[in-house]
Amino acid sequence: MVATKNGSTLLAYWYYRWHNLSTVRPLRTSHPTQSPPYLQSSSHGNQFYPIRTRLLTRPLLVLTSFPAMIINMIGLSGSYVGATVTMMASAPSGEEGIVGAVLYTTFQVGSTLGIAVAAAISLGVNAHLPVDAASQFTGYAASLWSSVAMHGVMVVISILFVRN
Repeated sequence: MVATKNGSTLLAYWYYRWHNLSTVRPLRTSHPTQSPPYLQSSSHGNQFYPIRTRLLTRPLLVLTSFPAMIINMIGLSGSYVGATVTMMASAPSGEEGIVGAVLYTTFQVGSTLGIAVAAAISLGVNAHLPVDAASQFTGYAASLWSSVAMHGVMVVISILFVRN
């Protein structure tokens, strides 16, 4: 099977067959020049391709949000170290344990929300794009820049709330 314009190959066929076992359509086209239904996206309105599922969308969206999650955790660790040093240096004596516990809890909540936000941004941007690699990169870029912005805001907030 030859690769099509959106990079689909034999993997696309087997993904289509596996995830649509109850709704598999005949592997034929309505016109001799059309691609088989498993190589078409649901936006083309093909009568043989189920509208409820898009070709390879879920795995590609997970793969595009994964690098943003890695960047999110790397940025979070750098921000965590910087904010912890700053907060502990200015904490009143005897209160370092409470400050550290509150800071650690907020960073854990922030990292969980950050991963969820990065995945939601990537999924939201890529949901209406074609499934080729160049188009799916848009969601990765959006989640990357949102992660960078979230870490910048977190560092600014950490610095603003440190009072001597």
